[in-house]
Amino acid sequence: MKILVTRPEPDAARTAARLEALGHETAIASILVAEFLPPPAGLVRPRTILLTSGNATRGVARWPEIADWADIPVLCVGEHTAALALEAGFSDVRSADGDVEDLTALVMAIRRPEDGPLLYLTTDARSGRLAEDLTAAGYPIEVVESYRMQPLAALPDSVVGDIRSGTLDGVLLYSQRTAAIFRALVDQHELAPFMSAVRLFAISDKAASPFDFGRISVAAEPTEDSLLALLPNPTGTSDAGIR
Repeated sequence: MKILVTRPEPDAARTAARLEALGHETAIASILVAEFLPPPAGLVRPRTILLTSGNATRGVARWPEIADWADIPVLCVGEHTAALALEAGFSDVRSADGDVEDLTALVMAIRRPEDGPLLYLTTDARSGRLAEDLTAAGYPIEVVESYRMQPLAALPDSVVGDIRSGTLDGVLLYSQRTAAIFRALVDQHELAPFMSAVRLFAISDKAASPFDFGRISVAAEPTEDSLLALLPNPTGTSDAGIR
């Protein structure tokens, strides 16, 4: 299969390499591009840091405070984000192995409100209710943007050509926002009539929600391993998750 990877760099290149190792052909169109932000003035040293994405981790890794924060416990949404936190220099890192709801549960399981302030590093368009749910449970939490995601203005000509010619077999969708922007770009390029030949592989029901046409597969768990497990074997077939 020829698969379009829509996630931001550098994760897009990593995913493309995984796909090629599985025998697939790849194309990349990063629907969102990360803009990393400086730390806000007067930021107080937290007792625990919460990370829900790789880019949040890449953002804080650029801050000068990181040199003095290596011992702060870091709770991450998944293994990939946790691995990046370790690479950034944090020594006490745990993964919720799931989504934002799983991270919320992890915080409540191992931290108490009186343990001190939480710092939630995120973006301007965050999903889930991590901050709201923890605040409601009595946890002191500061929400800080460490990055913003700028949307792609247009699909690359090569991708448009692949969709029109029927040579693109599938698209990987990693978030609801990415999927919504990709859907808008499909409409912008007048590609909807050609999408019946393209299979959409979504990491969650939310990521699948912007589409009301085409063949959509939804991962059993919100992880890349589960998402890639939906792909047909290059030498065989799989109907897992098709709806």
